[in-house]
Amino acid sequence: MLKKMNIKQWMIEGIGAIWFFLTLVATSVLIVLNCTSVYNYVIHKYGLTMITGLSEHELMVNYKTMISYLQRPRKEPLKLPDFIMSEAGIIHFKDVKSIFMVLYTIILLFIIAMIIYLVIKHRDKDKCILSIFNKGANLVFIVFTALIAMITFNFSNTFTMFHKLFFRNDYWMFDYRTDPVILALPEELFMILSVLIIGLLFIACFIIKFTYYKSNRKK
Repeated sequence: MLKKMNIKQWMIEGIGAIWFFLTLVATSVLIVLNCTSVYNYVIHKYGLTMITGLSEHELMVNYKTMISYLQRPRKEPLKLPDFIMSEAGIIHFKDVKSIFMVLYTIILLFIIAMIIYLVIKHRDKDKCILSIFNKGANLVFIVFTALIAMITFNFSNTFTMFHKLFFRNDYWMFDYRTDPVILALPEELFMILSVLIIGLLFIACFIIKFTYYKSNRKK
């Protein structure tokens, strides 16, 4: 009976760790996505006003329109104030929007699961939750350390691999003649966003592990 309980606990913590890992990633992505000041930096750093022929204000308006679109559950197509878009471009942004809706769903379900768990489970709940969080942090370190190595070696190939993994079509391969918005979204922007997401993840995981080991030392 004890063995079965240990296996059950191991399964609960394993599933919880994976879900917490996904929640950490989703939360970090959404936090960084909404830091529009990053795009303002990219505008100046890479001369996007010269490349696109738009002012800094116009570029920011278009970028914020994109960010808002990706996070709204409504199904209307993306319409940018200063950029025309092909049908393929519209479909790609719709596909990206679906991914962001999944990220929000992951976070929401995790919050609901945590509330239910805290209400139902009474004994050793803090210890179990910290263990789940610690295992999730370990997953972050393993996965994203490998990702850092890939990005450092060749970001362009990693960026391409990411798109092939998450999209079932090649609509992400924008032609600036039909989808000039790609001129306002240089690859360097996504590299900076990736670094910020990974940095935020690692900071959160260091805090989690510090809390976990500090809690264990007290017992």
